[in-house]
Amino acid sequence: MKKRRILMPVKLSAEWRIIIDKDENGSKAALAENGEPIEFMDTNQGKESASGNIYVGIVEAVNKNGFAFVDIGQERNAFLNLNDNKDTAAVGTVKAGHPVAVQVTRDACREKGAYVTTKLTWPGRFFVIEHIQQPENIDTELGRISISKKITSETERERLLRITGELLEKIALPDKNIIIRTDAANAASSFLDAELNQLARAVAETEALITEAVKDGFDKDRLPVPAYKPHASACVMLAAELMAGAGTNVREIIINNADEHALLTEAYAARGIKVTLVQGQAFTTYNLSKPYETTRHRMVYLPSGGRIIIDRTEACVVIDVNSGQYSGRKSLEDMALKINIEAARETAKQLRLRNLGGIIIIDFIGMKEPENIAALTRELKDELRKDPAITVVEGMTRLGLMEMTRRRR
Repeated sequence: MKKRRILMPVKLSAEWRIIIDKDENGSKAALAENGEPIEFMDTNQGKESASGNIYVGIVEAVNKNGFAFVDIGQERNAFLNLNDNKDTAAVGTVKAGHPVAVQVTRDACREKGAYVTTKLTWPGRFFVIEHIQQPENIDTELGRISISKKITSETERERLLRITGELLEKIALPDKNIIIRTDAANAASSFLDAELNQLARAVAETEALITEAVKDGFDKDRLPVPAYKPHASACVMLAAELMAGAGTNVREIIINNADEHALLTEAYAARGIKVTLVQGQAFTTYNLSKPYETTRHRMVYLPSGGRIIIDRTEACVVIDVNSGQYSGRKSLEDMALKINIEAARETAKQLRLRNLGGIIIIDFIGMKEPENIAALTRELKDELRKDPAITVVEGMTRLGLMEMTRRRR
């Protein structure tokens, strides 16, 4: 059986900017390296992501297969898989007509409602706080501290564990796990202090709202209610999403809205990131409007005159490669290889720019030579390594179609 090769992201070395443009139609953001856009995200004409939000919802139904449907105030009921949540104490209370605290793990999409879990977390850039479902197993009164395996320096691991332990002596976080994230490496203690205190306040406020909402004699007419939003606004959410793909390389966030500038400053200035307010349209100022609009088009032209056509279907993303206006004098095989290599580079770029995911089928121009097919596959994998999302390249099928998957961020 052929083993699948999972492509993990390479370490990024450049210092990047995040540029956010807000207007009456919503907000859009770009992650840029030296002015060149790497990734775009937007709020879909004002529709904000609910991912990470915590709600006290009402259980509408529970079926015999262990699936519950929870009203969290959205158009469609959220989906709660009790089999995935069976180690949480909250699952025992999931009964039709009863309140339950859940967190959105995946936004609603097309005809499907959001996916939710009873495992509540409060994520930051340097830390993640998790609620411990079985407090009797806590190692100490202060909870448990774990640290990212990607932090390999023993000296740095000891420093972070020491600082976090000292902070927890002053911050009350009972029944909680504390996870030290990769981005915490080499972060100043003042930044760590500021974020952990901020997260602790969020935990306390969330749990107070949950307790009030689910207390004995709760008023069903008042539910569902939101208990926690990880981001103060859509622009802060966009910055956080793009930040996750750039690690610690981002040094500046640029925004064209004064209110959002204040919220971003509150969220990121204490972490050593400069937040700059600009006038007018930020995307126009930084020459991002045209590249952004290009991602809304099906067709993308290649340097040699070829082109790729990107179509999203219900089941998968299909990318067709053709020679277009190519006018070179090379043989058909050489022509196909040249255009396919360009298409592989552009495909990897467009997948990230458009944040496309799921099953992806690429119909490259047919080639006969095995070494050319191998070279094309290598090129595609090399380009995909620049993407922080996890990708799997399955290879070429008998019909000459390249199969791959990408996990959307």
